[in-house]
Amino acid sequence: MEAKGIEANVVTYNSLISSFCKAGRWDDGAQLLKDMITRGITPDVVIFNALIDCLVKERKLKEAEELYNEMISQGA
Repeated sequence: MEAKGIEANVVTYNSLISSFCKAGRWDDGAQLLKDMITRGITPDVVIFNALIDCLVKERKLKEAEELYNEMISQGA
C-alpha cells in the first residue's frame, strides 16, 4: 500500500487485524498492533475488541486480560 502512496490508518489496521483474528492468526494481528503503534496510530476499541476476542477463543485468558487492561489504560 505505502509503495503506491496509500497511508494506512486506524480503519485499515482494523480491517487487517480483524481478518487475521477471524482466521485465528493472533500472532499476525499482534504484529500489526505493534506496527501501528510504532507508526503513531492509536488503536481504537474495535481493534482491541478483535484482538481480545481472538485471544479468548484461543484460551489465552491471561493475555486477553492484559490487553484489556492496556485498552483501559489508553482510554480506548
